[in-house]
Amino acid sequence: ANTTPLTSIADNILLLSDRNPRKLIGIITPDNKVRTKFNDALRRASPKLDNDKPPIQTFVSGQRQLPDFGQGGIMIINAQSCKGLEFDTVILADIDQHQPKRDSFTLKARFLCNGGACPGAGDFASHRKYLPNRGESASH
Repeated sequence: ANTTPLTSIADNILLLSDRNPRKLIGIITPDNKVRTKFNDALRRASPKLDNDKPPIQTFVSGQRQLPDFGQGGIMIINAQSCKGLEFDTVILADIDQHQPKRDSFTLKARFLCNGGACPGAGDFASHRKYLPNRGESASH
């Protein structure tokens, strides 16, 4: 199956943010390796934007300086650190690498919420995007 290159995915995420600069996009990653990969790709990307490049923030557990969730832009964060956070749009990076601790229902409950409070999963907006891993094609 065809896969969408990360450079193209990064460009599309930046274009999405450019259309709604005050909205916060959360990119939820399964681990630090994927978090770093997306952070680097977004920082290197340079599609033609109508506005300035959006702020790109990342957070890792134990980090002293907390990110600013009050501004729009892009937040790249590991799944285990996202509980209780709210984003206007949520993108799951490399979704097949997200491993539930108990069962597949746990994974679905964590991410597939339609707004409002999701017990044990945090609050997420109904806008969702799924970024495939190897062997899958991206759906738009």
